Amino acid sequence: MRKHAKIGGMAILFVVAAFFLAACGESADTPGREADNPAATAVSADKGAVKSPPSTAVKPGGWSRAEYENTVFMIPPDWKAMGDTGIWCPGDQNMNMGRPKVSLHCGGIPVMPNSSVEDRLKFYYGMVPTTLQKFKRCGMNARIVDVTIHGKRHLGLILEEKTGPMMVLNFFDCQAPEGEFDKYMGRFKKILDSVSCQ
Repeated sequence: MRKHAKIGGMAILFVVAAFFLAACGESADTPGREADNPAATAVSADKGAVKSPPSTAVKPGGWSRAEYENTVFMIPPDWKAMGDTGIWCPGDQNMNMGRPKVSLHCGGIPVMPNSSVEDRLKFYYGMVPTTLQKFKRCGMNARIVDVTIHGKRHLGLILEEKTGPMMVLNFFDCQAPEGEFDKYMGRFKKILDSVSCQ
């Protein structure tokens, strides 16, 4: 296993905790600014595309560098980390009632030898998401997934980390209410495009 690709750790615990949280919060994200970064177009909505979204070296104007386990990524200037939960969201939202409606959630899901990647993605999302792209990131197999469930649409980056006989699915999941998702798509693409390993 490559040292720079090791992510695992406490992230698995956050996945279990996430299932006990109900989503809430109001959107504070500002739509319409996605055009300031050409990398935002790298995540294609075309099913079956195999071109890898880039790991952006230059952060979009005003965005901040964030870290989770052994990964780094960029978040919008008006977003904040929610403690050590692996969740980032717009500044006026909180976790009083669970995961904020507009947010990024990072973590890891173990894939045991007798289960499949699809089984574990179904465990996290509640249904098997559509894979939009497959590529390599951080020396690992990676994919962009898209799913709408319980009134929320998710766009996620999944990194498949091999750890001996099993695998860990490291996820970076962006979500927003289904009816509002399009106005956040540009920002979600930038976040996922920027993920890289330390």
